[in-house]
Amino acid sequence: AAGVALSAIGIAKSKNVAVKSADLMEGIQQNKVHPDVDIAGNGAVVLSDFGVRLLQNTIEKEQNILISPLSIICALGMTANGAKGQTLEQMEQVFGIGREELNSYLYAYVQALPKGKNYKLLAANSIWLKDDPKFTVRQEFLQSNADWYGAGVYKQVFDDTAAEKINGWVEEHTDGMISEILSQVPEDAIMYLVNA
Repeated sequence: AAGVALSAIGIAKSKNVAVKSADLMEGIQQNKVHPDVDIAGNGAVVLSDFGVRLLQNTIEKEQNILISPLSIICALGMTANGAKGQTLEQMEQVFGIGREELNSYLYAYVQALPKGKNYKLLAANSIWLKDDPKFTVRQEFLQSNADWYGAGVYKQVFDDTAAEKINGWVEEHTDGMISEILSQVPEDAIMYLVNA
């Protein structure tokens, strides 16, 4: 598997595990962005359409599944920031809008998630790359994902400790509500895109 998008949704409490991986975002600051979108407009239609198509293509008879179209499209949006050419064109066809508009819409949508005295709905994003000299990351990819998604990017040896470190990141960014989304990282994995 070249890359995997993971989504974490949960309510169980657990211990906190610190992330200790190479942080590729060191020295990169999230810039203030100004999305020029109406979250009730075209973006809402796009997200709804994406969610319906996703559900139609993942439903299995007599199976209970829980998917988050928002989590999945955020992970794919981060991926699109590293795509170009035909790959980017195909991704934009799936989204129904261009990359820049998608980035802007998702940023505005996540900023508008409800918060109150006794509740909050938050989103956190990260990208985990296999620590291999063959894989390099461009500065503009890091900056775009920091600006629009607040994403952390980590380089990690994909060994027996990788799942523990990714799970630790998820647990930390879900206030301990989700303690595990991965049991192991396959040898052939290259990248994980995580939205919690």
